[in-house]
Amino acid sequence: MGLDDDNANFSFVDNEAYTEDNVLIYNIFVYKIAQKITETHLTEYFQKFGKIIKLSVRRPANPNNHRKRAPKVGFVNFADPKSAASVLKTPYHFINCKPIGVKACDSWHQPDAQQQDVDKAEEDETLEQTLPPASILNLNDDCLEQICKHLHLRDQIQFARTCQRFRDVFEMISKIEYKKLILEEVQSLTLWQLRDFLQIAGPHVDTLMGTIPSRKSRRVGEFLGTYCINVKTVTIDTTRFKPQFLKKFMQRMKCITELELHDVNLSDRCVDVLKKLTNLKILRVPRNCELTGKYIEQLCGVQELSLYGCTGIQSTALVEICKSLTGLRILDIKLCECLDTAAFQGIAKHCRNLETLKMSCDSAQYECIAKLPKLKNLELFAEELLRSQIFSELAAHQAHQLESLKLKAAHWINYKNTVNIAQLKKLKILCCPQNEALVDGTLEEFAELTELEEINVKGCTNFTSESLLHLLRKCLKLKRVNITRCKQLTDQFVLETCKVLRKQQRMEPLLVFANRSGINRFIFENPDVKKYSDILKITFDVPFFDGNFYDDVEDIYDDIYEGSEFDENDDIYYLGDYGDMDSDNDEDFMFQDEDDMGDIYNHFFHVYGRFPEYDDVIDDFW
Repeated sequence: MGLDDDNANFSFVDNEAYTEDNVLIYNIFVYKIAQKITETHLTEYFQKFGKIIKLSVRRPANPNNHRKRAPKVGFVNFADPKSAASVLKTPYHFINCKPIGVKACDSWHQPDAQQQDVDKAEEDETLEQTLPPASILNLNDDCLEQICKHLHLRDQIQFARTCQRFRDVFEMISKIEYKKLILEEVQSLTLWQLRDFLQIAGPHVDTLMGTIPSRKSRRVGEFLGTYCINVKTVTIDTTRFKPQFLKKFMQRMKCITELELHDVNLSDRCVDVLKKLTNLKILRVPRNCELTGKYIEQLCGVQELSLYGCTGIQSTALVEICKSLTGLRILDIKLCECLDTAAFQGIAKHCRNLETLKMSCDSAQYECIAKLPKLKNLELFAEELLRSQIFSELAAHQAHQLESLKLKAAHWINYKNTVNIAQLKKLKILCCPQNEALVDGTLEEFAELTELEEINVKGCTNFTSESLLHLLRKCLKLKRVNITRCKQLTDQFVLETCKVLRKQQRMEPLLVFANRSGINRFIFENPDVKKYSDILKITFDVPFFDGNFYDDVEDIYDDIYEGSEFDENDDIYYLGDYGDMDSDNDEDFMFQDEDDMGDIYNHFFHVYGRFPEYDDVIDDFW
């Protein structure tokens, strides 16, 4: 067993074991100790490996553990590191026929590391009096800051460990450099390095984002939850969250106002954990299919809610959310496939402050949402059809209010629908990509939208350049045009556009997104076009601006975890992997899953001369 094992935190050199920080191991952590196993039993067992300096047993970190017989944990301090190594080399340990787990105590709890701290404290008292004039300590703090800024993170941490002054310098840097913490940037750190880093920089982290690494994810999550106490924005993706882990992760993050947990296997019980985030205003939980919407109604302060791709959301739960979240301004329910007419009626009735609604439109009747009194931005997505009634209702109720309309469906464009859209006189953003029915007549009707600032006709190939030029002539406020994949628009369209823009005497340039269109990438080498570069900008990059329709990100592939009685420095405090276990979480166990229990049973037979009973192996785990 070594560092390749997800639960192992040591490696062997000759007959000794070292932590991942290359600290010699004397102290062993013992977990999953059955209730019937006493301290005497443990002493009798482990003294077979060598002289024990100290052995102690503790109850689990969470005193409210609901299990009747929650396993205990313990610590064994050996006099000889070779004894500790012998324990770690033994793959399976049984006491009174009950299995226990062992691992090395953390680096900072090993004798050599603790002695380093004592030595450093003594050295700090006399260091400045004994160092020669050329010492780096003769530099002022500004110079030290510049030196520290140019070091890699691992070296910065070692710099901060040197003395208190260097630690203070690194903390000053951290207030700026690590205000935004990208988790991928600290993945290569050992747990000790990460702990020291977060002790210094954590309180200054304002934004936390990325993926919590799968290896030792619980320890990392708990460190983040302990030290990042002032974080306001948290964005985590592709991390496996269980309720207890989420509770530990957010145990001290009381300042969070914006939280996004993308595709992290959230359950309704996880949402219940979020009730303590009293400052939460923005909650995005996209692609968490186990969510039904239960408990979200208790998050009364939320003003923006995204349930995008949460296919388990139920209509009854959504209605309760709408009733409770009276300040809700933005709601995303795209790809929430279980919603029926009652859900949309609930939105229309209760969301009186809703300004932005993003929704999928399937078989339900949803045109009632057009009566929302403060609606400004609407996204409609359908696999095939959009009901004509939605357009007539929008024309009747939103003609002088709706500012953004984004539509994605295979079949919705017809003369009547187009005319109704043309009645939305305050419309600034119109997105209707990838629709073969968008023809010249459609764009001519859209030309009546004189407040239009942005139009997206990506992938629409059945209109001509003349109709788009006509729209440019009439929509004088137009700032962005997305003609990605419009092969019919060529260099000639660019030349004609220059003429139109010149006559308008525009104060701001027009930005055209022309990736994979018929326009030559070197068009601005044409002198007739180059001279208009101040009023016309053409880019062949994939567009990432606010007006993008929500599925553009996917199109890129086409175009490119309270209650601990122990100190936070104790190993037991960080027993995410071993203490407050979830019965359904394979990561809670050092031992293999049921389909891999053969090795344990065979080893038991060789030790005791019989195969174990079921209770011998399983019962006292719980």
